Amino acid sequence: QYPQELEEPNQRLCELLAYLEWLPLVEKTIPRLEQAVEQEDKLAYLTTLRNVPVGWTLDLRRRYFAELRKADLFDGGNLLPIAVNGIREDALAMLSADERRELGTLLEPAAENGGDIATLTTARPVVREWKLEELEAAVKNTTAPRDVARGEKLFRETLCLRCHRVGTEGRTIGPDLTFVASRFGPRDLLEHILVPSKVIDGKYRQTIVETKSGQVLAGRVVGGDSSNLLVAPDPLRPTKVTKIPLNDIEARKASTVSPMPAGMLNSLTEPEILDLLEYLRIGRR
Repeated sequence: QYPQELEEPNQRLCELLAYLEWLPLVEKTIPRLEQAVEQEDKLAYLTTLRNVPVGWTLDLRRRYFAELRKADLFDGGNLLPIAVNGIREDALAMLSADERRELGTLLEPAAENGGDIATLTTARPVVREWKLEELEAAVKNTTAPRDVARGEKLFRETLCLRCHRVGTEGRTIGPDLTFVASRFGPRDLLEHILVPSKVIDGKYRQTIVETKSGQVLAGRVVGGDSSNLLVAPDPLRPTKVTKIPLNDIEARKASTVSPMPAGMLNSLTEPEILDLLEYLRIGRR
């Protein structure tokens, strides 16, 4: 009987039925995919269905790719975006030209399709190049109630959501900031923002690779094999990978520069910075 009640046996049975090209499989699995709570369960169904050749309708394709776009924002390590992109490539290879035309931008990764995260840019003039010592006293001595709603708005306008998650919003290119206040006080958090290269978490540190031909490439190492090294140069596009032959590498070293740019607060006034810090202290639970 399919589907099964429990996830693990249901996923194993789904894999078997996909191998057997059971005609009702897609129609019976898409609702299970949509209802799955854990991202691991969603990924399991997305993976199994990606190259099933039978049982699809345009509506089922639409629902599948809608779920796949949600996977672009899943919380995970460096290789998760690569894995999701691999699922997408396999699923796209199964589409006809008519299906591609009908599904349109739904086939694009969520963060590259002009959605909320990809279009957060707001032109703001530079206020000043803030230094830690200029803001320390204000952070320490502030007693006035802060505008948390404005802090959340500024979190979006300064593009923080493009790399960081608070609650269920944002991406995990950089550290999750939902409970950042439990790890850092206001002064330390401010220093991390103003001087991002002072301390770089090893999970997010980039590598500088110099080839024998003189090319220099900086990016996050996301994989490789006995022949090639895979490097993602653009933190905002982690699925865009450059393949470097190992026998062409002259030298490689850890970068001392954070992928997070300095000056993220330079377009904010002092009260706005305090509101942003208060939003990060409270977070989106």
